[in-house]
Amino acid sequence: SIPGGTNNQNGQFEFRNIRIKEIGYLNLLTGEAPTGSYFTTIVGAKGVWTLRPDGVLECRNKPGQPSGGWIGTKTDDWANFDLKLEFNVPPDGNSGVFIRRPINGDGAYEGMEIQVIDDDAKVFGKLQPWQHCGSIYHEVVPAVRATRKAGTWQSMEIVADKNIVKVCINGVEIVNADLDKYTTATTKAKPLKDRPRQGYIG
Repeated sequence: SIPGGTNNQNGQFEFRNIRIKEIGYLNLLTGEAPTGSYFTTIVGAKGVWTLRPDGVLECRNKPGQPSGGWIGTKTDDWANFDLKLEFNVPPDGNSGVFIRRPINGDGAYEGMEIQVIDDDAKVFGKLQPWQHCGSIYHEVVPAVRATRKAGTWQSMEIVADKNIVKVCINGVEIVNADLDKYTTATTKAKPLKDRPRQGYIG
């Protein structure tokens, strides 16, 4: 019974088959995949990406070495999800998070890339608004800047739910995009409306 409840005159209730399943976050780096990780190197030099014993995924690509390429999930069935991560980009650093990416082509244009970059970097010249950290690269500009100084740990959350993509940096929502409203592209790529709704996370 419910204390103080008056809707049922005789105070009798019946319930059956009540079940609960705890829903939590899956660690893509140390999860219970057959090989211990859901990620693998897809393109690029072997050994550039390292999963350290402390659980940090590290990219150490020295100048003059082949590109670190990209690593991604071992399957391309990632459509709707809430992805949380922490990143530490060095001064002048530049990377990104692919979502709904196909295996071939440039992930920033064939799928989507959520930009990870030092917003104060001078090495790239003057950054365009669509290049700033947390942008949907080349398409959706962050509403505000929420990044901290390069070289510090920061948080990112990416929510992909059908046609809606949201990005939060350090707890601040900076992108809330309805992909269906982006019917033209800023490049020769497909507009966001026509890009895949499922693919790899990379």
